[in-house]
Amino acid sequence: EDKKENYYDRREIIIEIDDGNYIFACQTGKKITKISNIGEIIWSKEAKEGLQIGSITKAKDGGFLLGGYIHTSCAVVTGGHSEVIKYNKDGEEEKVLKEVLTKDIEASKEGQSIEIGELIQTQDNGILITGKIQGAYGFTVKYNQSLEIEWKSWLGDNNWNIIRTALETSDGSILIGGYF
Repeated sequence: EDKKENYYDRREIIIEIDDGNYIFACQTGKKITKISNIGEIIWSKEAKEGLQIGSITKAKDGGFLLGGYIHTSCAVVTGGHSEVIKYNKDGEEEKVLKEVLTKDIEASKEGQSIEIGELIQTQDNGILITGKIQGAYGFTVKYNQSLEIEWKSWLGDNNWNIIRTALETSDGSILIGGYF
């Protein structure tokens, strides 16, 4: 039998945090690990049940933000959703900042699952999320500090469009990259 490898099964995420150590996770690995700058494990925590990790970024307070998709056990797509979760520097979950529902992107796509490609905390303490709506297009959503939508945009009109990465420039502009 010819088995295809899933790109997401191999995706690993590692970021350097302000204390000079690293946060490491594998998208399907179910663990979040803090590693010292010489490779020693400082702590390792279980990710939230059912979470498929999409992105991790450092938060301005020394902790980090994690974005991912929560799978449900039923076959109906409407049960799943994406979340942004705030963790402190010790890897303890502080709160779910935002359940990123597709209605935030476009009402006509409500009920379809989304994949988070990139998550960044912006200079104004907002959150920028990029990714893809299944079977549709790539998206970028900017939330303000109060987690209200400031702006949103999308690109493409088929299953092959995904915004995988984003960068905020020093003047607050946003650069995006992905597959289009």
